[in-house]
Amino acid sequence: MSEYWNAFFYSDAGKTDASHTVTVKTLRFSVLTPSLLRVEYSENETFCDEPTQSVVNRRFDAPAFTHSVEGYFVKIKTDACRFCYDMKGNKMVYIQIGDEKLKDFEEGNLKGTCRTLDGTNGKTKIFDGVLSRNGVSILDDSASLIVCNDGEILPRPKKAIDKYYFAYGHHYEEAIRDYFRLTGEAPLIPRFALGNWWSRYKAYTQDEYIALIDKFKEKEIPLSVATIDMDWHWVNVVDKFGSEARDRKKKKGVLETFYNLMSPGWTGYSWNTDLFPDHGAFLNYLKDSGLKITMNLHPASGCKWYEDRYADFCAFMGIDPATKEQISFDVTDKKFMEGYFRFLHHPLEEEGVDFWWIDWQQGSKSATPGLDPL
Repeated sequence: MSEYWNAFFYSDAGKTDASHTVTVKTLRFSVLTPSLLRVEYSENETFCDEPTQSVVNRRFDAPAFTHSVEGYFVKIKTDACRFCYDMKGNKMVYIQIGDEKLKDFEEGNLKGTCRTLDGTNGKTKIFDGVLSRNGVSILDDSASLIVCNDGEILPRPKKAIDKYYFAYGHHYEEAIRDYFRLTGEAPLIPRFALGNWWSRYKAYTQDEYIALIDKFKEKEIPLSVATIDMDWHWVNVVDKFGSEARDRKKKKGVLETFYNLMSPGWTGYSWNTDLFPDHGAFLNYLKDSGLKITMNLHPASGCKWYEDRYADFCAFMGIDPATKEQISFDVTDKKFMEGYFRFLHHPLEEEGVDFWWIDWQQGSKSATPGLDPL
């Protein structure tokens, strides 16, 4: 198994103990806590015990519960809640918390986040979160893909339903705690990320950037992170390498219009030696100044023939470099992803890059239906 995919390996914590599940034909109910119920629907009665992109742990404590099937209704009672599910309509009819019976599960949601702010101008849609003023929220994991032990990402069966009903009332801290138990703990951000970052979209030369940092020192303005925008790599690729440097494959769709207009120089992994004639010394200067270094990336165009490590990447992928074939960016290809990090990312990290600013231009679709490259 490739070392680059080991990070996707999970244990059997994704499987809820059978004693805490109720299966009624095409439906399975998993009682995770007295206030957290998972409801699955599968046309062929095959349910998901593997981790998904969103959920990694379904093996919680052992809450006491009872259940009954009354006609088309499945009723589950815990110490905290009563759930009533309509099998015919395939929907939750109500959730009772204490004396309050709730039926409108969308009202009062305090919202969560959005996919990206890139391209946003004004208002943007915010997805529902786990907290709600009415005490109930739903995590819909139906569209989330399955993550296999070897890192392969598989789509769900069609028409599958997989929802988690958080019925914590106003016990918000408990809801958040169990949300993290379900989806995995979020690591604390490093201390340096809380400091001042310098970021400007400008084609700095090496000397200009050093002079800028010197000015911060002179003014005694602390900095934690030096951001180097996309001009660290070759951008004027047609002027530099000729018309062959243009993208050979144009992307289609409204979302990619901006990308097509601005390509081909948005993607790059080779230092622009016109601007940074000694990038090693430049990175060392930033390090000696106590700065963390991040650089901008737009991976959508993969790796093209003029990149410094193109030949090595071709040899790994079994491509003849003489063809100048573009190595297409494909998050669904495990071999590509292994080579992508080995030849394009890790050498730059070994030189001093601490982390990456992954920018938007990957689009929203991939070769695996439902898998967002972002």
